[in-house]
Amino acid sequence: MNGIKPDPQVLVRGLGSNYEILRTNIKRWTVGSPIQAPLDSLLELIRQHNIKEADVEKMIVRVSTTGANTVNNREMPDICMQYMCAVMLLDGTATFISAHDEKRMTHPKVMKVRAKIELIGDEYLQSLVPERHGIVEIKLKDGRTVKHHTRGVRGTAQNPMTTPEVDEKCYDLMAPVLGKSRARKLCDTVWNIEKVKDVRALRPLLRA
Repeated sequence: MNGIKPDPQVLVRGLGSNYEILRTNIKRWTVGSPIQAPLDSLLELIRQHNIKEADVEKMIVRVSTTGANTVNNREMPDICMQYMCAVMLLDGTATFISAHDEKRMTHPKVMKVRAKIELIGDEYLQSLVPERHGIVEIKLKDGRTVKHHTRGVRGTAQNPMTTPEVDEKCYDLMAPVLGKSRARKLCDTVWNIEKVKDVRALRPLLRA
């Protein structure tokens, strides 16, 4: 618990005029909560500076102290900060499969990258809880140091995902189960759900 005092009146605040479903959060990355903001920061740095794993000399990741304690070198891949950041550097993204690949955690290439990553629990970021912040600083082999601070996790109401980002995540989750063709068709159908004349048309697309 973060010491936030419950306020039951929030449940009826703006009743009939405010619609909380419009503030629904969609988790962009299939990882533990404290890892969300750092992955956002790392992806931003990769895209801004065209960073490859071989370019990185050292990476420092800062999150709240409680967050760091939760995800520091854990044995489960989706809640291990060092592993997930290593995967992001190697793959340029973080998928459901990579976030649940226990064998890959000890792969030599991954271990080499993990050794470059230092996780720090930051007292200032702790003071901002329940806001989830993540700061990633990368020292590059060419002498440059680049840094990014994510203040609003991607997928939250404060920093919502774009339609293509939601589509990418849905397809990534469904394709291994439904197959690529059916997953693509299901995504396209849902995006145009108002054109579906009979909801039963969705049934064949949902069968594994």
